[in-house]
Amino acid sequence: LYCEKCAPEFTIQYGGSMKPSNAKELMEKAYAAVLKNVEPLNRIYDWGIPQELMEKTTPIIDLDPVFKGERLQYLIEKYGFREVTSPKQSVLEVLSGNIQGNPFVLQKILDCSIVDKKYSGSLTIHWTTTYRDKNGTHTRHHSQTLVASIYRPAPSYKTLTQLAFGSEAAPNLHFSRKPIHAEKMDDKEREKYISKTIKKLDSKEAKDLGRSENFTKLGNDEFDALFGAFDRDNEIQFRLLYTPLAQRNTLELLKDKSPFGDDFYLKKDGMVTVVQSEHSQKFDYSSTPSTFFGYDVSKMKEKFVNYCDDFIKNLFFDLAPIISVPLYQMHKPGEYIYENQYRSNLSSFEQEVLANSLDAGLFKPKEASNNIPLILKAKEAAKRGSGDSVRIDALSFIETPMVEYVPKMGGDGRSHLVPVHWIKYDEVHKQSNMGIGQVNGTREKYLEKCKDNFGGSISSIRTAFQRGLLAIFEGDEEYLEDINNSLVELFKD
Repeated sequence: LYCEKCAPEFTIQYGGSMKPSNAKELMEKAYAAVLKNVEPLNRIYDWGIPQELMEKTTPIIDLDPVFKGERLQYLIEKYGFREVTSPKQSVLEVLSGNIQGNPFVLQKILDCSIVDKKYSGSLTIHWTTTYRDKNGTHTRHHSQTLVASIYRPAPSYKTLTQLAFGSEAAPNLHFSRKPIHAEKMDDKEREKYISKTIKKLDSKEAKDLGRSENFTKLGNDEFDALFGAFDRDNEIQFRLLYTPLAQRNTLELLKDKSPFGDDFYLKKDGMVTVVQSEHSQKFDYSSTPSTFFGYDVSKMKEKFVNYCDDFIKNLFFDLAPIISVPLYQMHKPGEYIYENQYRSNLSSFEQEVLANSLDAGLFKPKEASNNIPLILKAKEAAKRGSGDSVRIDALSFIETPMVEYVPKMGGDGRSHLVPVHWIKYDEVHKQSNMGIGQVNGTREKYLEKCKDNFGGSISSIRTAFQRGLLAIFEGDEEYLEDINNSLVELFKD
């Protein structure tokens, strides 16, 4: 904390003698001054900047500012896309857009499942035995640790990021493939893998001969072996989709070590193609402005540039398996007339993202454990002006310590009860109301409005803002009569 070389400079700028006793105070004063200097820069960081750069870098990709209800309805009605309806899944991040008019949505989901968790306990026992020899009677002491295990249900949480793409190209085709990491194989290993796989495919082709949905090799052994798709059910449409050019593009993607290679699962289910890559599971697409905050301008610039580069790289290579197939880009969707009106202005995806951006303590059931994540589910959404009123269901668990005694036979010939401590999880819910609307303001303007307008029933603690969307936690109160008027009013000049 103390440096003789730096002391004179601190003394001149911040006053006082910089000695070990007051070095911390002076450093905190200097840090506050530096933060004040860079505050204008920190304030203008916004969620949409990486998306704007992505669109400029890759003109064929158009990204939506927000995922609206109309876009979701379009995906559902025209392409058969499935909404996230499981009560044990909540959307943490969402990003939507289109390629040549064909829509896609990238989603990060928090998933809760009930699994059998193993609990173990131990008990150390002691006993003595006697034995006789020529020197008389002797006592021998023994000890043994008995171990017992039980399995009891417990919640398990994981996140899953995947991209769904809608297209009318090859609408009756279904298949799946999984990564084999072809980029990690050298030429000899790759040739060996291809040869081994083709022998299996020859056998499958012969076995399927005469069937209505028989498998037929393409004539490109390298593509057939490395790409997979052995469960395809429409050979004609598969060949229309994966032309020689599409095969060549895809093989280059699979074998290229940079940046990710063959790290993606792909599933085509009619008009919806789902891509799930390994690299996206590790990346945060939220573009949260705090990612770039700092006090050293050069390091802030480095963080910003690196994140934007990574954002573009990760998203582009999630779309790369789609872009590699020319038919997807050549097949532009025709005009579409909505059969039904979506129930809310914003999609349930955006509603859950904003709910997850609010303070979790607002939604938390009273008895729920503090150590367990909340699953926030958007329910009963209704339009209020250009905003929505949404009922949010929060799922969590009550933890109750339990102990079970498991009989185990010991070396002393007796049965002993080994205590196994475990946790009983009881599901608990709480429903709250939330208002959400698109105000189209910047983060900088929002921060200013927080300072000037938020107070009383609407406070910055009970609000969340991102990407031009503003959410207000209403708790058990009645829905706001007109979310649009209540929210947009704050952003009027």
